[in-house]
Amino acid sequence: MSKPIVVISAAQEYSVGALAERYVLNKNYAGGVLAGGGVPILAVDPTSPAEYVALGDGLILTGAWPVHPDPTIPGIFNMREEKGAFTSRLRNPEELDLFRAFRDAGKPILGICRGHQYINIGQGGNLNTGIARSYGREHREGFFHPVKTEPGSILAKLYGEEFFVNSHHNFHIDRLGEGIKVTAWSADGLPEALEHESLPIIGLQWHPERMRGDHPHPPKGPDMTSLFAFLVEWCLQIKGVK
Repeated sequence: MSKPIVVISAAQEYSVGALAERYVLNKNYAGGVLAGGGVPILAVDPTSPAEYVALGDGLILTGAWPVHPDPTIPGIFNMREEKGAFTSRLRNPEELDLFRAFRDAGKPILGICRGHQYINIGQGGNLNTGIARSYGREHREGFFHPVKTEPGSILAKLYGEEFFVNSHHNFHIDRLGEGIKVTAWSADGLPEALEHESLPIIGLQWHPERMRGDHPHPPKGPDMTSLFAFLVEWCLQIKGVK
């Protein structure tokens, strides 16, 4: 039996010196897919989503600098220029097309951090940049905190009612997109995870790829290798292998 292929989106950047295009990916994403039993490939040409759908069995939308306030993308408000916005501007349209292509094909999607936010945007929801203004505290710089899961959710089945996660974000989901439900919350009321009501789509605001391996963050969080294994199993089920 061949292993499922999981397509991983990557940040497109320009080097400061030569202005040469490059794609940047933390190897922990690929490591999670490998540990879960899948084969990772990098989406180095996100302008060809149909080719990746034909090749891949699932998709991971990765984290990166914040979503850029691109006027061509509806559903983003209260935005301001952020460090890394130039990079994010390059990713916006192509990554939404990649998400929609896998969604329309009914193939599993895991959104992480920025990818989690893109799932909501792709379903017609919106974002807000004001965590500190709205909730009175920051969620940036990698501090960790507990989340509580909704009963019956994928995360509740994998990790129980409450566990610790890392936090590297300032934007947050505001209005939910079509078919999207929140499946985990922070103690201060922020949506921390989502699932689609009927499609194989899950999004996490934290970084599960950093919650496994030799140096997991946070140390007291669960080993999230099992999440990547769940994604790979999802791919097998959709393919009809199991």
